[in-house]
Amino acid sequence: MTTGSGPASNPYATPDPYAPPNTGTFSGTPGSGIFEITLTTALANAISPIVSGATNIHAETYNGAIPGPTFKLTVGDTAIVRLVNNLPYPTGIHWHGIELNNYSDGTEVTQEGVAGAPLQTLGNGVPAGGTFLYKFKVTRPGIFWYHPHHHNSTNRVLRGLYGMIVVTDAAEDSLADGVVLPLPADTKQIVLSDITVCTTPPNPDAYAALALRSCRRRLDR
Repeated sequence: MTTGSGPASNPYATPDPYAPPNTGTFSGTPGSGIFEITLTTALANAISPIVSGATNIHAETYNGAIPGPTFKLTVGDTAIVRLVNNLPYPTGIHWHGIELNNYSDGTEVTQEGVAGAPLQTLGNGVPAGGTFLYKFKVTRPGIFWYHPHHHNSTNRVLRGLYGMIVVTDAAEDSLADGVVLPLPADTKQIVLSDITVCTTPPNPDAYAALALRSCRRRLDR
């Protein structure tokens, strides 16, 4: 299981080592503001700080974390997301549950996959993949999520490519009184995954075997 409670200054600090990194910026007023973030996809196939301890992983990540950064928006806000694909195959981002234009929908039907690395060399000499700019306005409150649709999307999600989107409505503030709705201090969003990407070092197993064993353990309980 992985958990995320929103942006944090240090994603690996205790007591919540799974808090998504605070890599986005917000400008303007909630309800008419602009949230901007760069999401970089990459492989994580070694000992990693994504999980505590010296644990080998077979994972794919947004900005080096599982889950990826949580988007905290208000109805009326605009999200501008720059995808940088450092995976070795094409990808895209689908904004599950968000109503938006086809251009930003991120499925294989509406968008060609963003080419994988190495496609170009950045100014610092680091090879990188293709890029894509998504832009959309959130029009209704709810809890949504983002994930790929390209290149066998189920496998990509199971390896760690997913994140949460929380959209609130300004009208909720007056209801969050601890009676009608819980107080903000008593509310925590979490992301649950029933697939493991971890093994005991130094010889990680094949990912398929990991996923199968993980599912069997849960079915046996």
